[in-house]
Amino acid sequence: MAIMDTPQTHLAEFAVRQNLTEQEARPTLHQNSRANTLATIADHMHEGDITAARQLAEACLVAWNSPEAQQDTLTVLWHHGNTSRELGDAEAALQTHVSAIEQHATIETNDTNWHTFGTALEQARLLDLKMAGKQVEALHRSSLLADKLELTYLHSNTPNHPHLSSARLQLSDSQYRMMAFRDAYNSSEEVASQHEQQDDDASHLTLLLARAKMARAQRELLDPIGAQALLAETAPQLAKLLGNDHPETLLAFSDLATTERALGSPQDASELRMHIYNRFRELYGESHPYTFSTQSNLAIDLHRAGDEMSALAHGVSAYEYAKKSPRLSSHTGMAAANLAAVQLLRSNRPQALTLLMEAGMHFEETLGHKHPSTSDVYRQVNAIQRGLVADPNLDFELRVA
Repeated sequence: MAIMDTPQTHLAEFAVRQNLTEQEARPTLHQNSRANTLATIADHMHEGDITAARQLAEACLVAWNSPEAQQDTLTVLWHHGNTSRELGDAEAALQTHVSAIEQHATIETNDTNWHTFGTALEQARLLDLKMAGKQVEALHRSSLLADKLELTYLHSNTPNHPHLSSARLQLSDSQYRMMAFRDAYNSSEEVASQHEQQDDDASHLTLLLARAKMARAQRELLDPIGAQALLAETAPQLAKLLGNDHPETLLAFSDLATTERALGSPQDASELRMHIYNRFRELYGESHPYTFSTQSNLAIDLHRAGDEMSALAHGVSAYEYAKKSPRLSSHTGMAAANLAAVQLLRSNRPQALTLLMEAGMHFEETLGHKHPSTSDVYRQVNAIQRGLVADPNLDFELRVA
């Protein structure tokens, strides 16, 4: 695939076919080459070949330095940021997408597709914020974007527009992370209701994603039986549509594992989560947030199932990998808090206290001092310091998405 200007022979052939002079053909052909290259990057992303997508994107950023390539260059920046996030560097992805958003705002055009691309950049930033653990800002920005798109698409009588649905599901994610479970359920249910009567593949996928998010909120609203039924139906359908190893498929099954644990079946939960952990480890490596967050949750499953040695080993491993990603502060906090729960059951109160204080610091930084997880951690700290019995069954679900 050409990235730089095409060879002279190719240019001459193209000019003849288009009935153009070579001078007229050059910018047109170069633009077509850029479009084909962007399509190739998108194909790599869709196929899961993140490394190939990133290498091609980086080549384009070097090659496309002319003013007429500015819009295509911003599209490459969008892809490049997405590859950073998929490779586990959410902070780098965030910096790239913020830069692209700022540059996008300087380009004046009436092109509807260009304004739509601005929405894609905003949604990419939301994913970066959530993976980077910046949940308060993610909730604020996702709410603003959903309101903005609602005004746009409801007034144009397209309430099930993909961009509006995506924004609402991202808002549901942020509400869930901030433990506003009723709001998270309602946001996802609204999307599901808009797509239930649609029969195209895209609407079916949106419906399944909305139902998966409804189910996890339903579990936290003290209906684990209903959540289990919905996830047991939805997760296999996601696997059929997206593939067994797609992150959304694996995360839906991870939510099912958490629900099994909530229903008193930690052995079933640990077996399912072990499979998910192994898949993430093979696909992304030990240090990716998908992997170590799943491993931290696996430690709690094993802890509840009574396998304390395995629980401790996985808890320590997840915590160590989380610490190596200092920019993922809320994830480090959750891994520390979950390891503390394992240490408490082993009566290692000094180590548990140190871990809980670290978790509280991370939660305050990323979630705020009023967040329930922050309060729960400091309640545990206070109980240990006063010589009271702390709750070893308090756990903190890590979900990266």
